[in-house]
Amino acid sequence: MDNPLHYRGFWDCAEDTVCECVLDYSFLVSCPLEVLKITGDYYGSLEELIQMKCMLEKLSCLEHVEVHSRATGESKLKLLSDLQKLRRASSKCKFDVVS
Repeated sequence: MDNPLHYRGFWDCAEDTVCECVLDYSFLVSCPLEVLKITGDYYGSLEELIQMKCMLEKLSCLEHVEVHSRATGESKLKLLSDLQKLRRASSKCKFDVVS
């Protein structure tokens, strides 16, 4: 996938945080994707975590998630901790937070 996935920001309804288009991506269940790179500034906001959770629960072949963030120090550790707490379809899935 080359084009970005997106979420509705905090100015939209809370229950509609993740776009329905992401929730309905049934092809993700059988997708052979092994590496996912999140570029740009990932902050670990509630909306971003909800979207990440939605993806991780479906990508059963995923082995590595690389997240680009400006977070450093304690913020980076919290971001990594929050990501590691998410349920994922692949038990092999590991995270890296790149500053």
